Amino acid sequence: EPVQIAGVMVSNATLHNVDTIAELDLRIGDTVFVERRGDVIPKVIRVLEPGSGEKPEPPASCPSCCGPLCMDGKFLICPSDECPGKTYGDILKWINSLEIDSLGEKWVSTLIEAKLLENPADLYTLSTEALVPLDRMGETLAAKIVQNIGDSREPALERFISALNIPGFSRQRARMLIDEGVITLAQLLEMPAEEISAVKGFADISSEGIVAGLQKKIPLIEKLRDLG
Repeated sequence: EPVQIAGVMVSNATLHNVDTIAELDLRIGDTVFVERRGDVIPKVIRVLEPGSGEKPEPPASCPSCCGPLCMDGKFLICPSDECPGKTYGDILKWINSLEIDSLGEKWVSTLIEAKLLENPADLYTLSTEALVPLDRMGETLAAKIVQNIGDSREPALERFISALNIPGFSRQRARMLIDEGVITLAQLLEMPAEEISAVKGFADISSEGIVAGLQKKIPLIEKLRDLG
C-alpha cells in the first residue's frame, strides 16, 4: 500500500541491486522501514516485521533477449551487446540524463521499431522529414523533437557521463571526479582504475568496471563527436 513520507505519497522504493536484498534478508510480505534519501529517492532501510513469504530469487535470464545474466560488481546485468533491451535502456538513459523533452518511452520504442534509432548517437541524425510519417507524430511535434535534441548537443560533462549509462557511474559520481580536477572527457578516458578508486566516493564500486565501461563506449563517443 502507498504511504506518505515527508509529505509525498510513496508507492515504490529502490533496492538498488540484488546484494541489497540479501543484506537486508528481504522476503515477500515483509513490513519495511522506508526513508527518502536527500528528501528525494525512497529507499528501503530495514525490515520491521518479517513476512511469511519466500525470499525473492534474482532472474537467471534477461527479460528482453532471454540470454544469461551475470554479476558485474553489485549489479546483475545482461552482457549481450545485441540485447534490444539494452539498446532501449541506453537511448532512454541518454534522453533522461540530457533532459530532452517530448521523447518518452513510447516514442523511443516507436523509433527503434522504425529502425530510426540503434544507439543514442542516432538521435542527432533524426530529421523532421523522417519523423512526420510516424503514426500520431505530426509536423509540429516532429519539429519540436528535432529542436529539443539539437539543444542537447553541448551538455555539461557530468550529464554526458551519466548519459553514457555505465553501471555505477552516476551523475553524482561524475561530479566527484570533476571536483578532483577531471574537467575533460579526454582526461577521464586516460584515467587508470587505480586513480579512479582513489577518489572519495568510489571505494564501494568497481573502478575496473568503470574503465571497461568507458572503453566500450568509445565507438559511441567517436560517433557523437563526428556528429558535432
